[in-house]
Amino acid sequence: MEETEDVEIIGAGPAGLIAGINFAKKGHEVKIWEEHEEIGKPVQCAGIISKEALESMVELKSRSKIILNEIYGAKIYSPQGIEFSVDGGDVKAYVVDRHMLDSSLGEQYVSEGGKLMLGEKAKPHKLEKGVIVGADGPNSIIARHFSFPDMPKVFGYQIEAEGKQIGRIIEKNHVKVFLSHALFPGFFGWVIPLNEEKARIGFAASRGTLLYRHMKSFLKKLNVEEKVLKNAMKSGGAIPLKTRSQTTKTINKKKICLVGDAAGQVKATTGGGIFFGTSCARLLGSDIGNYEGAWRKNFSSELLFHQAARRIMNSLPDKMIDRAFSLMKEHKVNKFLEKYGSMDFLIPTIKSLPKYFLS
Repeated sequence: MEETEDVEIIGAGPAGLIAGINFAKKGHEVKIWEEHEEIGKPVQCAGIISKEALESMVELKSRSKIILNEIYGAKIYSPQGIEFSVDGGDVKAYVVDRHMLDSSLGEQYVSEGGKLMLGEKAKPHKLEKGVIVGADGPNSIIARHFSFPDMPKVFGYQIEAEGKQIGRIIEKNHVKVFLSHALFPGFFGWVIPLNEEKARIGFAASRGTLLYRHMKSFLKKLNVEEKVLKNAMKSGGAIPLKTRSQTTKTINKKKICLVGDAAGQVKATTGGGIFFGTSCARLLGSDIGNYEGAWRKNFSSELLFHQAARRIMNSLPDKMIDRAFSLMKEHKVNKFLEKYGSMDFLIPTIKSLPKYFLS
């Protein structure tokens, strides 16, 4: 039987909570520190998750109450407005209520015997337990305090707005994605529908971008008046573009691990971190001794592929992106993606290229 240890987790997001649930199930004494007074607030996430990712969260006892909308596909726009549409024909992803998602996981964690320290910011130098887990996001204080390698990031800014103006720019079951180095250097913009007249409108961009100014430019591009900013719910935060080269350490007999966004276990193509972060958290909580090797064996290749794809996208000038969109439409690449595409796994999709286009 595995020896039980005291575990202290910093951060009560999905990765921290799922790690905590699995640690508790193994008999460990677990405590999660969360600096905010309530789990899941403030929301710092676009809240879109693939159908497969949501189904993989076995720790979540009720999924229906966290789902706000179903997504069938995406409409992607080049810098000059060339539309490339992918429609899977059925549900491919969900827009979720992140507050409800995190709260539900928190309830499950407590039911397993875990302790929650809400409204308390952990002090790394005072953590003396056997296992310390940094699940505290891209700007992790645990990573910084214990001198883990840094990672590059972009910075996101999002509003949640509703009304007739918003209703005119959304399609209820399709996400819209906008590419433009001028507006979104280093990343992209998005419109994610919650219902017929409510959406999350946001983007991420490289360090140094004037986020508020670029948001106003984005709204202008969408033909949405700036005044929606006044009453909109605003959020933002960093998004890792690379996994850390090291996610575990042992210092003075303390095991220190990073998981989720704190470890950079995020798709660099889209910024989505729920699937890979929670999958790695499950591995951590199930077998801490093999954590680094296990998550890299299972997911490192895929995450590296996402990173390579992001570098390629960022290297293409806007004119080349426009040309690529024209070619993709000409060769009906959307049909290939509708048949073989995956929101989470790029490698199987790429491997299916010859089978599709040479058949």
